[in-house]
Amino acid sequence: MVGKPWPLEKEEELRKLASYGDLSAAQISAKLGFSRNSIIAKMQRLQIPSKYNEKLLASSFKKALLKEKKKRNMEKKKTCKDLSALHDKSFYTGGSDSKTMFDLGPNDCRWPVEDNGKVATMFCAKKAIGSYCKEHAEIAYQ
Repeated sequence: MVGKPWPLEKEEELRKLASYGDLSAAQISAKLGFSRNSIIAKMQRLQIPSKYNEKLLASSFKKALLKEKKKRNMEKKKTCKDLSALHDKSFYTGGSDSKTMFDLGPNDCRWPVEDNGKVATMFCAKKAIGSYCKEHAEIAYQ
C-alpha cells in the first residue's frame, strides 16, 4: 500500500491500537497492512503518543536510575572518610612555605591558601606529588 492515502477507518483503527500501549509499530503494521515506517510517520503526523515506547523508556529509565543510585551509594561508602580536615581553618591558611603564584616552582603544591584573609593569593608550596602535596592531594582526589 505504498503511496496510497489512508482511509479514515484505518486512522481510527491506528488510534485504537496505539492507545492500548502494548503493541509495537511492527505489530500494528502487521494488523493494518501498512509498513512499519508508515505507521510511525502517521502516528507522528496525527500526534498519537506511543505508549509502547513510553513504557519501554520508563522501565529502562527506572533501571538506569536504580543502577546509578546503587553506584553512588557504593562510591559514597568507599570514600566516606573523616572530612574534618576540610573544616580545619589551619589547613587553608598559609604557613611559612606559602608562595605567590609567580614564586611557585614546578614541584610546589598549588593548593590555594588564605593569607591575612585574602583567599587564593597564596599557595601551599610544600613539596608536591603532581599538583598538590600529600595532604591536599587526599582532599582533591577523594
